[in-house]
Amino acid sequence: MPGEFADHATAVEDYRDSTDPHLVARLIGELHELLALDLDGSDYAVAVAELGMEVDPPAPYSPDAWLARVADLLIGPGL
Repeated sequence: MPGEFADHATAVEDYRDSTDPHLVARLIGELHELLALDLDGSDYAVAVAELGMEVDPPAPYSPDAWLARVADLLIGPGL
């Protein structure tokens, strides 16, 4: 990701714009399901590592705050 995109948000936006909308909608739902588990911060860190997240969330986001932000970015601007 760091070699291809200027920042995390740009990478998420590229994924949103280049991926089948049904898959994007499914991911948004899965992110909301994960956040609904209401885990503590360290458990979200373990969860995203187990799910294959290869980079840390950008500052100042905690793993769970970044997942919520990713869901918002996937929905798109102005929605």
